[in-house]
Amino acid sequence: MAKREVKNIDGFEKELLSETERVELFISKYWVKVAVAAVIVVLAGVGIYAAVKHSSDRKIEIQQKFVSAEADELAKLIAANTSVTGVDLARFRLAGMMVEKKDLAGAADQLKAVYDNPEADVILRQCAAFEMSGILEQSGKAADAARIMSAVADDTAFSAGVKLHAGCQAARMMLSVKDINGAREMLKRMVARKGLVTDDYTFPAWMSQCEQMLAAIENGDFAVNAAGKKADAKK
Repeated sequence: MAKREVKNIDGFEKELLSETERVELFISKYWVKVAVAAVIVVLAGVGIYAAVKHSSDRKIEIQQKFVSAEADELAKLIAANTSVTGVDLARFRLAGMMVEKKDLAGAADQLKAVYDNPEADVILRQCAAFEMSGILEQSGKAADAARIMSAVADDTAFSAGVKLHAGCQAARMMLSVKDINGAREMLKRMVARKGLVTDDYTFPAWMSQCEQMLAAIENGDFAVNAAGKKADAKK
């Protein structure tokens, strides 16, 4: 019987990329999100200006600079004013600037600060987590990216569909670094949520994706041998 072709998830056998290639791949893959984030920042700027009348003169000045400052000044403003309204959006703005300068580590740090802030808007925390994991993965740190997604998968602040999406992404990232057992366990936990009652319309689609990935793993499509190479799929 002919051997079935072993599946490949998002560059499982892709050669290691140079730092410049990773940055270019990240920008090409996430340019829509970057553009959307830019629009969000502009709209947030309008909101900041509308709310400044409720703040002190000093806070007004800081909030205005959150919207207009260049990267170096913005980084200093953020570091010195972490509790000022608008700082989380300013971190997104700075992260975008850092990506343009190919400082992916710095961008990931800014996004992590948003995700780690329990007072931040839940949508901002969600966006920060997914964008941060994408940056880490494209920087060659898929295992770290998977840990971020694993945390999101169990974060009670997020909807059922978002958590399932994160679990699916975590498993995919684990597979990319040949952590087959980790991916299997993650997917089993996600599939165990199948009976959950939720009005999140994305839940069924991500559940189906998790089930398909788990079935492929159980079928041996991602098996690796002792040398760390993918073994032939089961006949």
